[in-house]
Amino acid sequence: EGTLWIGTAGGLYSRDRATDSLVYHPHPGHPKIEPRFMNMTAMAEIEPGRYWVATEIGPYLFSRDTGGFEPLASWLDRYRPDEWRKELQNTFAIHIDDGGRVWFSSDRRGIDIYDPAGDSYVNISADPDGRFGLADANVAALFVDRDGVYWIGTAAGLSRLDPRTLRFKTWVEDPDGDAGPSTNDINRVFEDGSGALWVGTDNGAE
Repeated sequence: EGTLWIGTAGGLYSRDRATDSLVYHPHPGHPKIEPRFMNMTAMAEIEPGRYWVATEIGPYLFSRDTGGFEPLASWLDRYRPDEWRKELQNTFAIHIDDGGRVWFSSDRRGIDIYDPAGDSYVNISADPDGRFGLADANVAALFVDRDGVYWIGTAAGLSRLDPRTLRFKTWVEDPDGDAGPSTNDINRVFEDGSGALWVGTDNGAE
């Protein structure tokens, strides 16, 4: 519908085209939460009016019509309530795949995949060798390229996951920049029009 949504350190805003002003969307379910704890880091549309948002206090389902935020953790308490409440925070990236599954990255759990249709979830954790899992559980970036391959930026290198084979490959720091990134801290991943992959690191774009 062309609505511009803006995630900030103080919460979620949208642009009202009629008045050319910003509309703040408060968190009615948690009125005592200070705005700074609703730092919005990513957003993905499920369908018009319904969105997943990533925040410092975990993923939320936001409804534009009701203005309500529903925490993902409230749905998953029946699995491992203590684990979700404590660990599913500081979410950084969101992706909704073709099957409707929601991928969340965070700084402790790697990647969690929630399937609303099957009401189930899978966790992709770290593997020290980077062959059977992520390079690190601290995941800041999650990107899917034109071939459907997942590129995952972690605090210990760049991981690639091919969903067709479920195989991982990891590139770690190479000071010369020939065999890997110049630093292990990968914050963003992007594919340009020619198909070249770019990574944002603590040293800049590579």
